[in-house]
Amino acid sequence: MKFNKAYKGEFLIPGEEKNIVFGVLKFLNGTAYIDLFGHFHTKQDYKPNVKLIYGHLDNGESCIFFNCKLKPPHPIHRTDFINFEYFIYAPTHILTGDPENKIEFNALNFRMDYLTVWTGINVFESFYEGEKVAGVKRITKDIDDLILFKNEDFELRVTHVHSVPLINPYAEYKLEQESWLYSDMKTHLTFSEVFTFLKEIEDIFVLLIGTDVRITTPITIYSTDEKSYYCYRNGRNLRIDPITHSEDNPSFHEPLINLNSLKEQTELTNFFECWQTIRVSHEYSIDKIVQALRCENSNPEGTFLDLVFALEKMIEKDMPSSVIARELTPKDLKHISILEGNGIEKNTIDYLKTRIKKINASSLKDKILKFLEKNRTHIEKVIAIEYELFINKLVDSRNNLAHLCKNCEYQMTPSEFPNFNKQLLMLLLILTFDKMNIKPDYMATILKRNSKFHLKEY
Repeated sequence: MKFNKAYKGEFLIPGEEKNIVFGVLKFLNGTAYIDLFGHFHTKQDYKPNVKLIYGHLDNGESCIFFNCKLKPPHPIHRTDFINFEYFIYAPTHILTGDPENKIEFNALNFRMDYLTVWTGINVFESFYEGEKVAGVKRITKDIDDLILFKNEDFELRVTHVHSVPLINPYAEYKLEQESWLYSDMKTHLTFSEVFTFLKEIEDIFVLLIGTDVRITTPITIYSTDEKSYYCYRNGRNLRIDPITHSEDNPSFHEPLINLNSLKEQTELTNFFECWQTIRVSHEYSIDKIVQALRCENSNPEGTFLDLVFALEKMIEKDMPSSVIARELTPKDLKHISILEGNGIEKNTIDYLKTRIKKINASSLKDKILKFLEKNRTHIEKVIAIEYELFINKLVDSRNNLAHLCKNCEYQMTPSEFPNFNKQLLMLLLILTFDKMNIKPDYMATILKRNSKFHLKEY
């Protein structure tokens, strides 16, 4: 299937096989949708959400569309648009989908941006006749042990595909090689569960590579009867071919931690198991860090707040005692009851209760200083200003943006945020990778070296 073409076909809802509607499967800026010549239902029988829709296309392929959204029938317009999350297709009859949306497949194979750069696998080697290069030969690489992750549902490993060295005097022959990821599925899973797993894989590689990373479409799916199917996901920034080098992305130069470096620092499966744990326990913080590395927020002040809130949430998870406010004493309650008896507004009473509870709570600055103390030496390596000044700027700028603080002495000007965000992001990466057994000193060194985090002069 080519994703720059339109395909005519017939479409139907399972269980309503007699109600076939013709239409066209189209692709617009990477988003697939169905332009239907009619409606499945009348206005009285209209269903806005349909779990599955089957399709037969004019190129001979069959499709199953999942989680479809339909518009209500229009009294004048005879066409309808169907949006969906994803569809699977194959040059065979596959219209036997489980209405419970269970996968009947046992493996996935997919490509991803920069994966070949990250693995560093090279199966080609020059051979010589004397001192002259005589040609290129293929060498054997043992990648059987490159299992990245496994649990009761998945086993994820690296695979590598390549062309065969040939000498062709009549045509230009290009040697190609590329690393892929392959995952065995050990249990029957919903597509939603599989895509959640793929999202987690994308996110960890964003952290490892240090830039926006996407799993490309389509994803190859293997069935238990050894047949291949393909899955097309709708989504933002969809890519058909992976980005492989810095020519396609000038902001990328080298991965933060490549495969060989990761193996030197820790055991692979242990690293990815730790990732699974902190992905759940620190979901909010991880999401904000990943968004910053993807550069999804073009507003430096917005990025700053996202990163500060990520740090605050990390403190809340790792130092819960620091955010515990004291309870109201009987004396406090007595004074509040007097105020209530005098007709003071409820909003004022609630504000007073909150202020009383916070009297003995640690300030944001104190919490941050205490939380970062263990890694202060490593953090000082990646920040360009004095440590105390860095914390003061962080706290005052955060308070000013969040609460319009009038007495924030160290609040930053707009031009300071881009460089400060890079330093704050490095700090968060040191803390995050520390949870996955990557030493903070090592992280500080590679972050300081990586050109993505070099500070700009204004």
